[in-house]
Amino acid sequence: RKAVYDAFYPYFNGESNELMREINLGHYFLEGDSLNFDKLVEGFRKYVRRRGFRYFREKDEEGNWKSIKEAAIVYSFESFIQILLSLLDGKSYLEPHSGLENSDLVINVAGVETVVDFKIFRDQLRYKKGKKQLACYCKSLSLPGGIYLVFVPTHYKELELADGVETIDEVVIRSYIVWYDEKKDF
Repeated sequence: RKAVYDAFYPYFNGESNELMREINLGHYFLEGDSLNFDKLVEGFRKYVRRRGFRYFREKDEEGNWKSIKEAAIVYSFESFIQILLSLLDGKSYLEPHSGLENSDLVINVAGVETVVDFKIFRDQLRYKKGKKQLACYCKSLSLPGGIYLVFVPTHYKELELADGVETIDEVVIRSYIVWYDEKKDF
């Protein structure tokens, strides 16, 4: 796993030069030097559309594509954000222990931490449970809020899922939806 990670990491595969051209640091910050996740996720969506996930998907015994694994979307986002973090002397931590379980990713910029939780949409119940789980992670780390990045197959469009902000157990959860087509590979 480490060898594959190292092989695809942006600094080794030449992708960092392309990403560096796209980064406008002014777009990625709000007042008080906190990260602007609206702009960050918008940039990530463009990156995902261009790069895709075909290399991370599995095939079944008959050679048909299976759905992507959650670890692949975490890796993709973490790879995308590493370019920005390297410019800011920031850090990210994959699956750090937070409270009762491991959260997917913690981002630290200028001493300010943000928990990012990733899900592949399966159904409404798990979608809602994921938000509560993120609120629990944030509370265990004494953080006021977290980011919920949810990948949703396009055949669920009728559910009208959308980006949004809500408060769960006094924790602000910012949800972002990334639509993808499982047949066309995002």
